[in-house]
Amino acid sequence: MLIPYVSGARLLTRLVLAAAAAVVFAAAGPVEFGKAELDAALAARSMNPRALRIKMEVGVEPPETWHIAPGLITGGDLRGLMYGLLEAADQIRATGHLKKAQGAPALAVRGVRWMPDDAALTLTPAARENWTALFRTLARSRFNRFHLSHPHVFEHLDTVAFLSETAAESGIEFALGLSAAADGPSGDELKAALSKALKDCPAIRSVQLSMDAEPAMFALRAVEDAGRRLTVEAPADSAEVVRAAAGAHLPVRVAALFPGEAPEHRSNPFFWQVALPDSAAAAASLYQSLVAKTIASGAAGFEIDLPADQLMAAASADAKRLREDPFLLLGRSAYDPEYRASAEASRPAPARTPRSRTTRRTAPQP
Repeated sequence: MLIPYVSGARLLTRLVLAAAAAVVFAAAGPVEFGKAELDAALAARSMNPRALRIKMEVGVEPPETWHIAPGLITGGDLRGLMYGLLEAADQIRATGHLKKAQGAPALAVRGVRWMPDDAALTLTPAARENWTALFRTLARSRFNRFHLSHPHVFEHLDTVAFLSETAAESGIEFALGLSAAADGPSGDELKAALSKALKDCPAIRSVQLSMDAEPAMFALRAVEDAGRRLTVEAPADSAEVVRAAAGAHLPVRVAALFPGEAPEHRSNPFFWQVALPDSAAAAASLYQSLVAKTIASGAAGFEIDLPADQLMAAASADAKRLREDPFLLLGRSAYDPEYRASAEASRPAPARTPRSRTTRRTAPQP
């Protein structure tokens, strides 16, 4: 790994980032996934990966940014480096060589939300393979967040642990969604259950509290005691929860329903929660306009319901599907708003169906 000479705090930052990167390089993680994608692209063209001689570097640029230069791929963080490697893989597949390029996210939050039934949380060997493939497809599509919401999520911690760890291997933040029903656990029980979940599932990165202020305060104590940095998310109308989380010096994001009014107070970043339309036509229209509307609103991004037919179909997505699937294009467009136009322009024109000749029939003569 290349670490150029710098001094002072900048050097310390580089060394810390490089140490973190070295841990990920040695085990499964986003950089290993990106490197495997690049190696696969080279192998598909019968090119020797060692002949490319590319150095990888985690720098001090903004998160999720990347640069490709001759002999060097850099990222502002591990996810950014993964994106640089994924871009390099795309270039090799398309042209067989690398060219200078760079990228930076237009929207910081590019998420999907999944609200399954109990049966869908059952892990089988086939389900594990499908989930791994799905998270990789989401990463290729530049989605960076997966939100699991289930009313009895604490009863499925084995699944939560697997999903959160598998998401992290593809550079995807895992958010645990919690809601409290009137007949649900007491405040102390909620705190104990969430504390156990955060201990057993260290890859959870954020907790979304869709509940009244009273039980939310117990959940906040569990987040405070977790011993690691966790982001707290709350609905836009949960001002008391937002204030309490901010008062505890916890990172806070606000979730606002789309379409709707943006939160009046912008002391904390907000993102749109987007329900999937019922009709295919409405969904297609949403996919086309969501990124532009989100940018115009000043939101940090969005999370959109994961379509049921996408759940496993996306797991087997090939390069062509990544360029053409409207839902997957949504993630790429949220990272780079110009990507959709370039992907659509690169599609081959549909073949024209030759017109069949018709023979004019004349009426029989009397």
